[in-house]
Amino acid sequence: MRSAYVWLVLIAVATGGCTSSTTGTIQSQSTLSQIKDGVTTRSEVEALLGPPTNVMTTPDGKTVMLYIAGQYNTQNDFTWMVPVVGGFIPQHNSTTNRQQQVTITLDSNNIVENCHVSDNTTESNVDSSIFGGTGRTVTTPTTSSSGE
Repeated sequence: MRSAYVWLVLIAVATGGCTSSTTGTIQSQSTLSQIKDGVTTRSEVEALLGPPTNVMTTPDGKTVMLYIAGQYNTQNDFTWMVPVVGGFIPQHNSTTNRQQQVTITLDSNNIVENCHVSDNTTESNVDSSIFGGTGRTVTTPTTSSSGE
């Protein structure tokens, strides 16, 4: 039984832990650049980007289409599981999260009035041991509107 535990710990240390998930579809800049204010229609937008995540109508008759997507990645180092010395071995854990929101406003004739993109990536890295740890978080926001 003890050797099974040792093998389990060695496998955990060697492979670490990694999780990844995606929601929606992250749109590329080349795809989004095909959307032109005053020219592109709602049906052309949906053919290009697919169905929106959400659709709303404003009091003045405009339609707002939202496309929301995200990518989430986490890597964990499981060296802490090594008996006795695990706490002394520096561990590295990192997380990268990317969230993109595309907001398209259509006029009452279903023609694109404005396309606004918010694309944020947050990276977090933590190195730690029983002697303490250091952490660093970096957020890189990118925002653009059509016509810019």
